[in-house]
Amino acid sequence: PAPTPCRSEIASMLLTGFGIVVGIALAIIYGLQLREMKASTKATTESANAATSAVAQAKTAMEATITASRLDQRAWVSIKAIAYKRPLVVGQPVIVQTEAYNSGRTPALKVKFITGAGIAEQLGPDPDLPVQVPANDTATSTALMGPGTPLTNTVQLHQPLTANELANLQSGAMRLFTFGVIEYDDIFGAHHRTTFCFSTQPKDLVGDMIPCPKWNSASQ
Repeated sequence: PAPTPCRSEIASMLLTGFGIVVGIALAIIYGLQLREMKASTKATTESANAATSAVAQAKTAMEATITASRLDQRAWVSIKAIAYKRPLVVGQPVIVQTEAYNSGRTPALKVKFITGAGIAEQLGPDPDLPVQVPANDTATSTALMGPGTPLTNTVQLHQPLTANELANLQSGAMRLFTFGVIEYDDIFGAHHRTTFCFSTQPKDLVGDMIPCPKWNSASQ
């Protein structure tokens, strides 16, 4: 007959079985806790990412609002009127007057207003000066312009009008050009630049000057 286990062996077997059961139970509990921790960590991460995204969107919206407000409130300096002394007379100086205007709601600071003029057949290749003219044909003004304030610049060609120039203007072979640049700062610290170019109309020395195809721009 098979030997009958003694009490100590039975106790040992029971303890071993109990230990196995406890170990399995602990493993199950640990696994469940680990799963809960991972789920909690994922939820926390997603919540943090959502919060970060919300902050970024709020910052972007605020910056857009500030930018829009500044665009609405800042100085806007552009050309309001351009006129030349008429009639053009041989032997007399050619004088062109340009008026800039601040249509914005705040002052324009450190305004630099440069104007040039010249008689030429067509626009030149220089992106800053459509007509090549001597330096003394350029007038410069520096000022502060309040809201609704004009600033006038007058430029005179370096020599009196010749009979040949007048004939070319009357025939449309040449035009009288006036052009320039306005640079200024707004109260928010941004720098701005406005360029302009106008000319007489072909064969028309009575009508107003018209914008050139190029050199008319304004920065934001």
